[in-house]
Amino acid sequence: MTTPETPVPAAPKRIPFVTDAIRLARVLFSPGAVFEEQQEHPTFWIPWVVVSAFFVLVTMLSMPFTIQMTRLGAQARGQPLPAAAESAMRVMAPITTPVVMLIMLVVMAGVMYLALLAAGGEVRYKGLLSVAVFTAPIGLLQVLLTFIVLKLRGPEALQTVADYQVTFGLDLLLPQDASVPKFVEGLLRGVSPFSLWSLALTAIGVRVVEKQTKGAAWAAAGVSFAVGLVIAALFAGIGGAR
Repeated sequence: MTTPETPVPAAPKRIPFVTDAIRLARVLFSPGAVFEEQQEHPTFWIPWVVVSAFFVLVTMLSMPFTIQMTRLGAQARGQPLPAAAESAMRVMAPITTPVVMLIMLVVMAGVMYLALLAAGGEVRYKGLLSVAVFTAPIGLLQVLLTFIVLKLRGPEALQTVADYQVTFGLDLLLPQDASVPKFVEGLLRGVSPFSLWSLALTAIGVRVVEKQTKGAAWAAAGVSFAVGLVIAALFAGIGGAR
C-alpha cells in the first residue's frame, strides 16, 4: 500500500511593484534577508521605478526651495533667473531625476564589477545592479530629511544660497571662517552617516547576492564609494569655481 504524497503548498503570489516596494523598505532594517531573496533572480527595473517615483515626489516638493536657491545664485552673479528657466526646471525635474539616478546606479554597479573582476572573482553585473538599487532608499532618506530641515527653517531664515545648503557630512566640523577648496569641502560633505550606512549596506549586498568573501565585498563597495565621493567633489568644485 502506497502512502499518498503530501501536496507541496503553492508559493504565495507576489505583486512585483508591491513586493519590491516592501523590500526597499525592509532593506533598511534587515538587509541580509532582502539580499538573500536577490541571490537567484536579482531584480532591478521595478525597484528603480519605485525609488525613482519617490525621488521625483520629494524633488517636486522641494522645487520651491530649489528655484529660490537658483534665483539667489543667479542674482549674485548679476544675472536674474528668467521665468522660462523656472518653468523648465519644473518640467524637466520629473524626467531628469530618474535618468540621473539610473546613470548613477549603472556607474556604481560597473565600478564594483570591474573591481571584483580585477580581484579574480566571478560576478554578475545584474546582481550588482540589484545591490546598487537596493541601497538607494538611504539616499532617499537623506533627500527627505533635507527637505524637512528646510521646511523647519522657515522662509524668513532662507535669505542666501548658503541657507539652502543642508549638510550632514564632515564639513560640519570645519570652523565657520575656514577657507578650503570646494573640492575638499565636497569630499568632506560626502562622508556622512548616510553615505557610511550606504557603504555598509553595499558591502552586505555584494557579499550575499554575489557570494563574495567579506574582504572582497568591502573592497568593491569601498572603491565604488570612493569613486562616487570624488565625482561629487568634482561637481562641488566646478560649482564653486563659477
